[in-house]
Amino acid sequence: DRLNVIQLKMPALRDRSEDIPELTQKLINKLCAIQNIKVPMLEQDASKLLQELHFAGNVRELENMLERALALCDGEKITL
Repeated sequence: DRLNVIQLKMPALRDRSEDIPELTQKLINKLCAIQNIKVPMLEQDASKLLQELHFAGNVRELENMLERALALCDGEKITL
């Protein structure tokens, strides 16, 4: 059973694009720690593109996208 004690309303990620760079770095750090890999640099053009995307799935969608990017990057940097 769940208790509905307090409700928090948080704007969708698509409405908080200014939060995406910091959130992206935190997620990259988390994913790299889980995978025990070196944290690559996120290139500026890739960071800018992430801020322009419409995230229907919010943070989970961003995290999945970053996980794929880590799998495909050269280990040094994440690019477009």
